[in-house]
Amino acid sequence: MRSWTTVDDDTKTKAGTVGDDMLTVHKLITEYDNDGEPYLLTACETGRKGGKPTEWLRPVNCPPCLAIPTE
Repeated sequence: MRSWTTVDDDTKTKAGTVGDDMLTVHKLITEYDNDGEPYLLTACETGRKGGKPTEWLRPVNCPPCLAIPTE
């Protein structure tokens, strides 16, 4: 079951899928828009082309995301 995520904490790195690709789990980072509202964004450029990220409690398996150091 999928659920859309609202960013409501200060965790810097989360994990999730993007769009219809349920197998690739990306690192998700919290960014802020011009109004200061938080939103989730994939750490790698590859995941940013697929749609809106959905947070999951699954291990990251995206090779470009794994190559990015976690803060």
